[in-house]
Formats: sequence, C-alpha cells, structure tokens
Amino acid sequence: MVANQFDEQSCTLNGLFNPMPDGTYLPNLAQVLYWNPQTTNWGPGYTWSGSTKTWSAGAGTNFLWPGQGVMAYNPSSASATITFARLVRVGGGPSPVAGGVPVTSGIQQVVSAIVPQPGLLSSQLAYSPSQDDTAFIWDVGTGQYDVYTYVGSAWSPSQPTLSAGQAFLIFPSASQTWNRVWLPNCV
Repeated sequence: MVANQFDEQSCTLNGLFNPMPDGTYLPNLAQVLYWNPQTTNWGPGYTWSGSTKTWSAGAGTNFLWPGQGVMAYNPSSASATITFARLVRVGGGPSPVAGGVPVTSGIQQVVSAIVPQPGLLSSQLAYSPSQDDTAFIWDVGTGQYDVYTYVGSAWSPSQPTLSAGQAFLIFPSASQTWNRVWLPNCV
C-alpha cells in the first residue's frame, strides 16, 4: 500500500506515476487499486500500459490527495520501486480519515500520515485512535495484513509502526480528523 504525502500541483495518477520523479515507470500491466468502502474490496483498479505510457479508461486524471493511499499491484516477476519526491507540506495539517468524504462510523478508509515520516502511529505520527479502531497494515513479506485494534487505552497486540510513504486500512469507530504537524529544522 502506497501513499501520497506530498503537496503537489498534480496529484493525479499521471502526475505521480507518469513518469515517477526518478524517471522510471511502473511495469507493464501494473495496477493502482482504490479501496471501495461500499463493497469492502479493492476496486476500481486502473492498469498501466508500459507500451503506450497511459492508464486504462483515462484514469491518469484520477486524484490521489495527500493523506490518501492506494494498493499498487505489480504482476511481473521483476521487483519495482515506487518513488515519490515532491514538496512536503510544511506545517502538515488536518487530514480527514475518510479522505475528504464524510466518515460514517464503521466505514473503512485507506489513509496515511499527511507528511512522509516513519514512526509509531499514535505516539509519533499523532493519530488519535478511538475505542475499537482497527488498523490493517499490509506486510509485503507475508502478503497479509497485520491487524491492530485500539482497546482501553492501548493498541493490541502493539502500536502499529508505519514507514514513510506507507498507507493503511482503518476501520474508525468514530469520525475524526488526523492532525499531523511537521516543521523543518531551521537554523
């Protein structure tokens, strides 16, 4: 699962992936899948054509806003690295857990910190969980989700750790806004 954590004029799939900032492209037939909370499945999905450098169904104009995430699927046997390098939103800011859509209790969303920092979800990245929030963190090594639930006043089995650029699936028990503040070290 990959996140857009950059403040950029073009937060479209074309702006982020065509080409990526390091000049590379996704492998042919790679897919970017959005989470559909109504069906609780990944989809719609958009497929990259390496030969024509275009997305299926004109999806290159679909947006991936800061604080939102998608599942990237690579069907080839060769590994692929997704690299985003843009402007970081100085000061961070609020990020609706629902990605700009009103949150309905129990509706799951794909989210990320609004700035590209690794750390513990609550104590370092300032996510304020509500009772029974459940986070699903994709583990590339096992090909499965690691599941964390906020019970009482702590995450179980432990507080989730995120990498920079990592998105995750959250089942929020209440509407909320994730406020993440980031200020550069200035001399």
